[in-house]
Amino acid sequence: TQSCSSIAEATLASPTGARSSTMSGSARAVRRLLSIRRADSARLCLRNRETHESKGCSVTDQAKHGILPGITNSMQWVVSSQHLASTWGSGLADVLATPVLVGFCEEVARQSVDRLLPPGQQTVGTKVVIDHLAATPCHMKVYVRSTLTAVDGRHLVFSIEAKDEQECVARCEHHRFIIDADRFADRISKKSRSKERPASPTESP
Repeated sequence: TQSCSSIAEATLASPTGARSSTMSGSARAVRRLLSIRRADSARLCLRNRETHESKGCSVTDQAKHGILPGITNSMQWVVSSQHLASTWGSGLADVLATPVLVGFCEEVARQSVDRLLPPGQQTVGTKVVIDHLAATPCHMKVYVRSTLTAVDGRHLVFSIEAKDEQECVARCEHHRFIIDADRFADRISKKSRSKERPASPTESP
């Protein structure tokens, strides 16, 4: 049994000479149904566009700069004493510290997209969910690879994997947000000034 959509499409695609001079009532109903669906689809697209623009960017802002799902980046580090849990205070073992590994993941993701942004914009990290699966000793290499998996306006989501010379040591989901650097710096400056305390008045001689 053909669907209403397929019947309508076949009707609209048929040669003019093959059409009846008077369209049947069922064909007119199908045509009205398709018209309603197209209108609903157009309204939905408009609402989505308005939602994105209310966040400060158009739907195509990131796409026109090449920031699309699938972007990858890879970096590597050699674990040194400054990277160890025993140095950071996140543990007593002489192995790669989890907070340092988080920093590695953020840096790989940041560098993959910041270079594509127009002047005056950059990204900041907003969320990290990491499974630190295995310990990495001092002097061993760590390889970190990020993949941009989703773009929603200025909100970016990355999937990240880290390996040392022997095994996978971490998997991570990381979120970043595109900001206007000057506006961000101004907001932080105002926040900092709001915490300043007035100097104590000097005593009169």
